[in-house]
Amino acid sequence: MEAYHVVLIACVLMLGAVPILLLAAKADTKPKLAPPAPHKQTISPAAAEDDSKQNRRKRALQGLQLEPWRQLRKQYKTIDEIARLFRQCGIGSAADQMRYLITAVIVATVIALLCWVAFASNAHGVVMSGVYALLVAGSLLLFMKRLLKERADKRQKRLEEESLMLIQTTRMLWRVGLSLPKTLSILCDELRHLTPDTASELKIAVKRIDSGQAQDDALQELCNNTTAEGFREYLIILRQESTSGGGIDSSLNELYEVLQNRRKTGLQEKVSKTSGNMSVIMMLFMFPSLIIVIGGPGFIAISRALSQLNGD
Repeated sequence: MEAYHVVLIACVLMLGAVPILLLAAKADTKPKLAPPAPHKQTISPAAAEDDSKQNRRKRALQGLQLEPWRQLRKQYKTIDEIARLFRQCGIGSAADQMRYLITAVIVATVIALLCWVAFASNAHGVVMSGVYALLVAGSLLLFMKRLLKERADKRQKRLEEESLMLIQTTRMLWRVGLSLPKTLSILCDELRHLTPDTASELKIAVKRIDSGQAQDDALQELCNNTTAEGFREYLIILRQESTSGGGIDSSLNELYEVLQNRRKTGLQEKVSKTSGNMSVIMMLFMFPSLIIVIGGPGFIAISRALSQLNGD
């Protein structure tokens, strides 16, 4: 075994240990839940002050951890696009996005190093082995990005399909006379099984509104992070109601009819495409078989007659 083999094995082991260390750090930082006490415990002012200081320190550390990710998103369009894809997949936390991205880069690097070792041990040059390894790493990263985009597109399609149920339920709750934050919270609780994706999206807005953010700003952020047209127009209607006031029953009814017409048009296009595909399949497979079945005996009889004439 040569020296660079030992160095590569050490690098692989070090890179493989990084995800384990990250998971261990994450497990250590999780707060331990205390058992529920039967009676209320009085908390001294000193203990409350210590807890507030610890919370401020945790928030400061989280801000320091997320600041590089925000700077990278501002500087590089590719990273901002990947972050948007993560958000469209339902991964909204910046820490989770950074963790997934680091894991993907580590996996691609480890596989590239293994490929470099394999190519170098098979009498390939070190430079050519490095080029092949870089090509493998780039291909893996592009493949992972493609999978991420496909997952984001599937989730946006589910949001589009769940918009009809969401609109009808919102109209029912609005007619009762509930406020917009209360309506959104009820939608998150009651529709988490029927429309899980839209409920998870609205839950983000509810959390931000409860934390003190303005309603139109929270809804605008959701609107910017989705590509589903039906769900996006639904959020625009809610945002207009939160800024100007008034009823949204008629607007939601019109949006429901528009989405129904879009769905009917899409189904008609699918049916027309299916009929065209079926006609092509019939021309390629059924017509030759019919010609063989119907005209086969005639061709056989003609060939026999010609063979008899040639024999005479």
